[in-house]
Amino acid sequence: MRGPIAQAQADQAAAEAQQESARRQAEYARQTSVVQAEYSAEVERARAQAAQAGPLADAQAQREVVTAQTELAEREAELRRKQLITEVVKPADAEAEAVSAR
Repeated sequence: MRGPIAQAQADQAAAEAQQESARRQAEYARQTSVVQAEYSAEVERARAQAAQAGPLADAQAQREVVTAQTELAEREAELRRKQLITEVVKPADAEAEAVSAR
């Protein structure tokens, strides 16, 4: 009598061990899937940043060019103002002074 009970208990223990093993394998597979998804998301973020880096660098370079052009235009305008003072205003002032001195 002891034989069939012991066999049933052994069968039950084996079934429980198989179920526990299947649960552990499923949990490991789930964890692996989560890690793979996290890696994929990280790679996608890096790709997106790399894709944006070019246009952002272009925009920054364009801003720097515009700033340099603006500064150059301002310097040229200041230089022209000084040239006009030297070529037109000072001679006119000198002529006006000479006329009033006569």
